[in-house]
Amino acid sequence: MVNVVCQTDVIKYMLMRPITRGRIGKWTLALTEFALQYVSKKAVKGQTLADFLTDHPPIVAKGGMVEVPLVGLTPWKLFFDGSKMEQATGAGVVLRSPEGTKTQVAFQLDFPCSNNQAEYEALILGMGLLLGLKADTVEIIGDSQLVIKQLDGEYQCESEHLVEYYAQAKKLIEGFQDMAVRHIPRSRNQVANDLSQVASSIGLPEGSLERTIVIKRQTRSSILEDSQLEVNHVKDTQPDWRMPITQYLSSPRPEFERRIRNKATGYMLIGGDLYKKGKGGLFLKCVSLNEASLIMAEVHEGICGAHQTGPKMRWLIRRHGYYWPTVAVDYVRHAKGCWAC
Repeated sequence: MVNVVCQTDVIKYMLMRPITRGRIGKWTLALTEFALQYVSKKAVKGQTLADFLTDHPPIVAKGGMVEVPLVGLTPWKLFFDGSKMEQATGAGVVLRSPEGTKTQVAFQLDFPCSNNQAEYEALILGMGLLLGLKADTVEIIGDSQLVIKQLDGEYQCESEHLVEYYAQAKKLIEGFQDMAVRHIPRSRNQVANDLSQVASSIGLPEGSLERTIVIKRQTRSSILEDSQLEVNHVKDTQPDWRMPITQYLSSPRPEFERRIRNKATGYMLIGGDLYKKGKGGLFLKCVSLNEASLIMAEVHEGICGAHQTGPKMRWLIRRHGYYWPTVAVDYVRHAKGCWAC
C-alpha cells in the first residue's frame, strides 16, 4: 500500500473520469498495477503530532504535577579549554543557550594537574553547569583533540591519569538526552582559551574562593579629557564661497550682482547657517572648502566607512546632509589621491 499525500484527491480524479486520453490516460493505465491510497494533508499533520508526543512523553513529577520537557531544535553549546602555567592552572567555560545568550565562567584549579587534566576539568565543570540548567540537548565543542576524540570513541583512554576524568565525563553525558561533540581549532575557541589563561595568570587572595574583576568601558581618551583639546577645529585658509550668498539673503539689495541674486534662490538661511535646497524638500548644510576636506577624509577612511569609492562617498555625504559647490569633483579627486587605497 502506497500513501499519496496531496492537496486534492488526484487518484479519485484520474480513475473516475469516464474518458481518459492523452497523458492522463497513460498515467492512469500505468498506476492501475499499484495499490494507491489517498491521504489528506491534515491527516499527515495529526500523525506527526502523535509521533512527536510518543517520542517526548510528559513526565509525572511528585505531587501529581505533569512536567513537559522543553524540546528545541537548537542545542546548548559548551565551549571549554584548559591552561596550565607555572603559577597556576585555569579552566575556561563558555555556555551558549538556544536563544544565543552567552555565559562565561573562569575557574582557577588550586591543585596539581596536567594540561590534559585541566581540559577535562573544564569539560566536567561546564557539563555540571548545564545539568544545573536542565539542558537536554548539548553540543560540546573544544580545541583539545585528545579529549574530543576520547569522548567520541575514536581514541581509547589508556592514561592512568585521565581514566577517572574520562569515566566522570561519560557519567555526566548520560544526564543529557542528546549530545554531540565537535573539534575546532584554537583560533575559533579564543574566548574559552582567554578565560582559562586569565584564571591561570591572576592569583586569588589567601583564603578566598573567588575574585571579582571589574571591566569598565572608556569611551574617551584620558589625554583628551585632561587637556581639553578641541578636536576637528579647522581654520579656513581659502575664500568662503558662502559669504556672498549669505550677505544677500541677510539683506537683499539691488547692488549685488545678478549672478549672486539668481544663485541665492536655491539657498536658505536657517539660524544663521546657509542651507542648500535639495530635492523633496531636503535641506543640505553648506560647508566651507576646508570643512569639506575634513568631511571627505572622515567619510573615506573614518568611522563612516573603510576607504569608500567616489560614488559611495557622494552618497554618504548627501546622506549626512552636507553640500559645497565642487562636491562632484572633489570626492573623486580625494578617493584617487588616497595613498592607502
